[in-house]
Amino acid sequence: MKTGATRLTITSILALALNGCASHNIQEYSKENSRAWNLTHSVGLSDLDDSEIPESQKDSLLYDGASLAIDSSLWTSDYGLGVDWSAGLGLGLLQSFAKSDEHGDRKSLVIWIPEDKAPNKETAMDWMIKSLTEATVKAVKDMGSSEDEIYTHLRELHVTFQGPYYIGEAGGAIRDGNSCYTVFNLHSWTISDELEKIPSYISENGYGYVVEAGGHSYPETYMYCEDDNAEDELTFIGKVTEHLPETMFYYSKASEHDGKQFPPAVFDHGTIELFIRP
Repeated sequence: MKTGATRLTITSILALALNGCASHNIQEYSKENSRAWNLTHSVGLSDLDDSEIPESQKDSLLYDGASLAIDSSLWTSDYGLGVDWSAGLGLGLLQSFAKSDEHGDRKSLVIWIPEDKAPNKETAMDWMIKSLTEATVKAVKDMGSSEDEIYTHLRELHVTFQGPYYIGEAGGAIRDGNSCYTVFNLHSWTISDELEKIPSYISENGYGYVVEAGGHSYPETYMYCEDDNAEDELTFIGKVTEHLPETMFYYSKASEHDGKQFPPAVFDHGTIELFIRP
């Protein structure tokens, strides 16, 4: 593991366990908005909005008439790493999200928990933690980590009148000497009390629990590598999210790697969904 590198740890985000939650806004798929917009709004990230781009710039994306996205492998190729996202296509995205100091500045899971995976709220939390940890372990193994280089840790804490929350970490060294980790902060009170209909564009699985992401407490999650290498970090995030269950996604705010700016996006199992109005 590299020494002297900036590293997020369990203790460094302990103080971020804030109280409160917001009501989510479940709705039918909005054809006027991107898949990224629909996914995030389904869990209460209602401050996020789409940007408009010229039709000519849609040619470089995976545009099916209803959604704009980039394949995660393309994101870390010479194409994705070479694009100046701070100009042209990315400028509107970065500017629109710069206006938000709330939802637009988050890194959060987008989670629906199917009823057949968790019959109650207690098992819903267990399923979330297990799914995220296993996906991270598989990702670092894909990137060259051996069993003895993998690290996992989980800590349970309690907030009076609200219940437990969990701060965890998983990751390990990868083949080039870098190390990549997922650090998460999950609150039991953000899980809905009742089963709700899962939007059909997320799963045909029927009913499940939704994890609120729009309040002060939300499924805060950081996926990063100690050496701020754009290719490693974006590959790591792509691989973790490829291994997540079909009803779990990852929203990342606009970020900077190796001096390059990248727009906010939802990582969707091998595809990166952009906030661009169809």
